[in-house]
Amino acid sequence: MVGLVISIIWVDSDSNLKMAILDACRNNPFARSFRSASRGLARMDAPHGTLLMYATRPGDVAADGEGKNGVFTEHFLASLDMPGLEAYDVFKRTASKVYTATNKQQTPYFEGFILGDFVFNERSIEKTSSLSETHQNSKPTPHVSSEDKDEKLWRYISKSNDFMEIISFIRNNPSSVYVPLARQRIALLSKSNIKSYEPDTIIIEGGTFNIGDSTYKPRKERLNNIKVEPYAIGKYEITKRQFMYFIEDSGYITSNNGCMPFQFQKERKIPKGESWKAPGFDQSEDHPVVCISWKDAKAYTKWLSKKTGKTYRLPSEAEWEFAAKSKSRTRYSFGDDENNLCSYGNGRDESFNKYSAKNEWDIVNCNDNAVFTSVVGMYKPNKYGLYDMHGNVEEWTCSRNFDFVKTNGGRECLDSPSRRYQMVSKGGSWHWGPDFLASNARGWSHQTNSDSATGFRVARSLK
Repeated sequence: MVGLVISIIWVDSDSNLKMAILDACRNNPFARSFRSASRGLARMDAPHGTLLMYATRPGDVAADGEGKNGVFTEHFLASLDMPGLEAYDVFKRTASKVYTATNKQQTPYFEGFILGDFVFNERSIEKTSSLSETHQNSKPTPHVSSEDKDEKLWRYISKSNDFMEIISFIRNNPSSVYVPLARQRIALLSKSNIKSYEPDTIIIEGGTFNIGDSTYKPRKERLNNIKVEPYAIGKYEITKRQFMYFIEDSGYITSNNGCMPFQFQKERKIPKGESWKAPGFDQSEDHPVVCISWKDAKAYTKWLSKKTGKTYRLPSEAEWEFAAKSKSRTRYSFGDDENNLCSYGNGRDESFNKYSAKNEWDIVNCNDNAVFTSVVGMYKPNKYGLYDMHGNVEEWTCSRNFDFVKTNGGRECLDSPSRRYQMVSKGGSWHWGPDFLASNARGWSHQTNSDSATGFRVARSLK
């Protein structure tokens, strides 16, 4: 039994405050009410002006913990006890703590938004054994000056080993006199805590394969017996959280070309994305980063290499396709039936038509429960254990858009390409239909272009 809703802070429809916090400790008890999921709580669409937080990814179950509360509840209550944190920052701190405490096995996430600002605690409160007791016993708090509040927060942050707490402090208090010290704290932690920002990778042993496909609609080019040397590639696409570490630590400024929306976004008056922070639709920090140009992705890999002492880069087209196919000889890593795509990735599916003004798009005839991006790792992995190789976001490579003969069978990997070269992207995205979600699909764009459906994953050289 259980999969309890710890607390629902739900006010009338005219209120700006609508939140629900859910802790799935066992298998899903609401299978008939929510979208189907074999384990844990299934994903729900957040109504307008509503913020939902899940103890773990939909379809997964949460760790029980060793005390009377589960791991999620334990850290959520501790976050509530921090003075001055807005709702988003309480959620982000909780997610970061749970992710670390469970050795990366449990990843809480949230979606949606609330109108206006909301602070759970403007002063420190006594810890309580449940969220309901916290709300029943809390009393109106006296006014606290911004100087006192700033100093009190900093006393806590100065001792924190949590990147997300420190980054949240900087973002929410940009004029604070303690921001320079907070940045120094991040730099100090970075030297001793590489795992907090280094992506998970999987070693690919290499081998030979056929790149491309003579029967594939968008591209009929093919070369046989291409040899790929051993390398490592990201288990997941780079998330907004990981990219934020990079921005905060390096001070890098992304390419200033805006973020291209797609036509149906214009038709439905979905806002044009401004940057990776605001792509034009809701994302949590566990969604893949988008609105990233090739140059931005390349800058991230250089920073990561410097921070870790390892050789990180973007994968070549051949490396990406070899990993995506995972020894398969079929259209997709799992076979040829496009109707199974929704189990393995996020593409242009039936839910897409809710937002498209025209129904003439080539869609996947299933429902992956995501119109735009989804949390990374939400769908089944391929045989190499790699997630989101079909859809979610299109991924930059280090190969230029030329025929395979000129690019050494797709193995060419350029560090500083000529400005005239367009660079290859792979995998399709939430915006593309079944043809462009195939393992050998190929897109391309200029090095400074970015859009709301393109991100990246990293590769790592083993020599």
